[in-house]
Amino acid sequence: MKIVSVIGGLVAALLLILAGLFAIKFDANQFLPLIVQSAQEQGFSLRVEKIKLALWPKLGLTLENVQADSLSHPGPEPLAHVASLILVIPIKPLLSGRLEVDELLFNKSVFNLWQGKDGVNNWTAAQASNKQPASAPGQTAKPLAIKKIGLEQLAFKWQQEKSAPLSWQIKTAVLIQQKGDHFHLELNGQMDPMGKMPALA
Repeated sequence: MKIVSVIGGLVAALLLILAGLFAIKFDANQFLPLIVQSAQEQGFSLRVEKIKLALWPKLGLTLENVQADSLSHPGPEPLAHVASLILVIPIKPLLSGRLEVDELLFNKSVFNLWQGKDGVNNWTAAQASNKQPASAPGQTAKPLAIKKIGLEQLAFKWQQEKSAPLSWQIKTAVLIQQKGDHFHLELNGQMDPMGKMPALA
């Protein structure tokens, strides 16, 4: 039994050392142009203050102080401001220099939904352009196959011209993909029913 415990401890220590070396040599900034370009191709601007490797709670990329807005119809306030966004990524493609995303984990987010009197809004994604994403050497573009979206401490603010605002405070929310484009939504929070709720697609 002692031999098994010693071997197990050595394996665990080796894994920790390898993880440490991987974290030291890994440059998360190489993926930032690809992420920003992907957002632009969907019609959104994206600004990220810092990007780094995340080892906990899951392996991924942590984007800090993220701000997003519509390129064609920006509202009076940015569409979204996220204090911390984790892109959960599978390790095998990452080791080959490819960025694939399984989950998105938002923390401390504010979403400002705005609609003008002519019906335009700042949340509808533009049609994807025919331009290819800007990939770093060794990377290949792949559509994001996001299966789960987790949100912690978020607020929605809805504003329509000449209408009272609507605010929605949520402690936690989870979107889990069921079949095809269908997602299961779980919410835990409260809503201040002021104004008119938008008909979101």
